[in-house]
Amino acid sequence: MANPKCKACGKTVYPTEKIFVLDSNYHKGCFRCATCKMTLNLKNFESYNKTPYCRAHMLIAKTGGGVQTQGGADGGPPPGDYNTPSMSAYSGGPEDGGAPAAGGYDQGYDQ
Repeated sequence: MANPKCKACGKTVYPTEKIFVLDSNYHKGCFRCATCKMTLNLKNFESYNKTPYCRAHMLIAKTGGGVQTQGGADGGPPPGDYNTPSMSAYSGGPEDGGAPAAGGYDQGYDQ
């Protein structure tokens, strides 16, 4: 019997490097999150529609974000731009009357 092919790369998967998950064979190094390409294993993966995701991107997939490309999923922000000041309702900077900038402190007087 011939060895199976990896679902991700299409190459032959030998028993010592095989992981069988989501009804498919993968090389251990080819089993990756569909969004960020982080290498996954049997302990840290989530799946949606038989597609592997890391836990961080699972919610995005379930809520319709889908697989993201460089431009973002369905017109959304590109990967990694989910918590930027322009997307936040509160920037938190001292100029906005918020807390001092990270690593700074409020001395209580103008300099």
